[in-house]
Amino acid sequence: MTVRRTPSSLGSLFFSMAASVVFLLGVLFMWTSAEGAARASEASPVGFGRQDQHAIQLPNGMDPMDVVRMVEKSTEGVTQDTSGLGSAQKADELGSAFQIGGAPVYGPAQGDQHLSLSAVGFDGTNYLVVWMDSRSGSNWDIYGARVSKSGVVLNPGGIAISTATGDQVLPTVGFDGTNYLVVWTDYRSGSYDIYGARVSVGGVVLDPGGIAISTAANDQGCRGLAFDGTNYLVVWDDDRSGSYDIYGARVSVGGVVLDPGGIAISTAANDQEYPAVGFDGTNYLVVWDDSRSGCFYDIYGARVSVGGVVLDPGGIAISTAASYQGRPAVAFDGTNYFVVWEDYRSGSNWDIYGARVSVAGVVLNPGGIAISTATGDQELPTVGFDGTNYLVVWTDYRSGSNWDIYGARVSVNGSVLDGSGIAISTATNHQWNPAVGFDGTNYLVVWDDARSGSYDIYGARVSRSGTVLDLDGFTGLTFASAVATSSNGCVTLSWQMGVEIPAASFMILRSESLDGEFLAVDVSIMRDSQLSFSGTDCSVVPGKTYWYRIVLVGPAGEESCGPIQVHVDAVPTAYRAYQSYPNPFNPLCTIRYDIARAGRLSLEVFNVDGSVVRTLVDAWREPGVYSEVWDGKGDDGTPLPSGVYFYRLESGDFVATRKMVLLH
Repeated sequence: MTVRRTPSSLGSLFFSMAASVVFLLGVLFMWTSAEGAARASEASPVGFGRQDQHAIQLPNGMDPMDVVRMVEKSTEGVTQDTSGLGSAQKADELGSAFQIGGAPVYGPAQGDQHLSLSAVGFDGTNYLVVWMDSRSGSNWDIYGARVSKSGVVLNPGGIAISTATGDQVLPTVGFDGTNYLVVWTDYRSGSYDIYGARVSVGGVVLDPGGIAISTAANDQGCRGLAFDGTNYLVVWDDDRSGSYDIYGARVSVGGVVLDPGGIAISTAANDQEYPAVGFDGTNYLVVWDDSRSGCFYDIYGARVSVGGVVLDPGGIAISTAASYQGRPAVAFDGTNYFVVWEDYRSGSNWDIYGARVSVAGVVLNPGGIAISTATGDQELPTVGFDGTNYLVVWTDYRSGSNWDIYGARVSVNGSVLDGSGIAISTATNHQWNPAVGFDGTNYLVVWDDARSGSYDIYGARVSRSGTVLDLDGFTGLTFASAVATSSNGCVTLSWQMGVEIPAASFMILRSESLDGEFLAVDVSIMRDSQLSFSGTDCSVVPGKTYWYRIVLVGPAGEESCGPIQVHVDAVPTAYRAYQSYPNPFNPLCTIRYDIARAGRLSLEVFNVDGSVVRTLVDAWREPGVYSEVWDGKGDDGTPLPSGVYFYRLESGDFVATRKMVLLH
């Protein structure tokens, strides 16, 4: 169950070593079983708040699993308190920052900033990242910032979404085609309730006093929301009965709460906690961790209609594997859901597992899919979908000294494409609590980051091929950003500098393995603008993966950017038109297709009357893998009404037609 919170200073907990040791010993004393006592240097699952612990109070919105793990790791010789460092020494610590556009999403600011697992929304142009923020020095508040697709932070000072009395913690965000809805857990009344506020795409808070979504008896802890084209469904764990259950409520785009008493989604025996929610175009799927077995937590779910009717009142058992499963997240791929969670079935470490669930509620992988079973613990997973594959992101302790951010792509059929994981951030000190969003081209992964000595919000863009585009170690003074993309059998490298450099100063090195020898390749370097450069390598083999380094040769020696990983797509052997994603959609959808032979191609959108409303492509295409984005507008730029539309792909003798649904 969720242990509820009392206001105090997170800094005194996390960054005072003596206090950390005392706190951890106290937690272990109250929580540890015989199994946990044997692992006192590494807290066991029994010590992660899986027994009845309502009497224990934790500070400032942090759940027991988070606090125990972070305190445990902070006592393993890693000093995080930089209050005694001079400014020059602190700047040196930040010199290898893993940054978006040369700066964190937000930070460093006074106090700490922390994310929750659904902290990124996208509006078709920019992201909105939301977090809990202690800059006031007395309470946690809710702040946010817009981030462009290119990684530019548009609100470097942050947007104050809620600074009400008491603590506001654990924010999550969704987008309805016009505005965002930010929802959080709120302590203004003296117990924890569910509040929200709408935020415009321009960053204006439309409900500065907040919207009271649930003020039921006892505590409610906010966890997730999804949008169905008309209303949101907000879900939370709820203590009104004296044990934690899963409740929800629909909220209109105008901020009206349609179910003020709440919808009881699961009131099974014992506790149900940590819900997450996705939408498939017809129904929602709500998932949570569930202790109805009386021993361990399992992963359960239930479908909920857009009218608020619970279709699986007994719940769907998604994973009842040995030991503990918890902290689920969910995404939808146009056909099935993908549910991911942290899993202790090994009995020695937390791993990341997942399972596909059909729209009918059938679990397609009842044994689970092992996404990461690396050394050490992997925890707190989150998941996004890009129209082709999922990206699962988690907090990872494989280094044995610090928590890092790792990820892996998983195909729609459940194949793990990055078995060793993608290192998204391995910066100094801890990186924690990732969240992920997708903008039609790249993912944005954000996380809590302690490299400065307090927790700030950092991020990085990750391409659909799994390449980290905002590389750790960029100084922002010379190399500012770099990306490698594969198209039509070639690899194009693009990079931007922080200072003006002659194009002749660069050379490109390539390797066929991360640890292999990097050799120079014959690539012409083009200056695209004053500080931007690119080069295209067509000497690659389709279907292979390569690693590149961009080397700057200057009077002070060489500076290298990379390695940058890129997979070269195999040239398609057959034509194919994929289902658009997302479907239903608002405001954008992506249409992918494969072209086997060079030729003229047309891609048109029709309404139900058979009239062409938009021509997306009418051009020559070489063999390759392509994608087009439709913004729901006609050829004249006018937004089209909600409804069913069809897209038709034609090239030579190949013709394919598929259906999609536009929802406003």
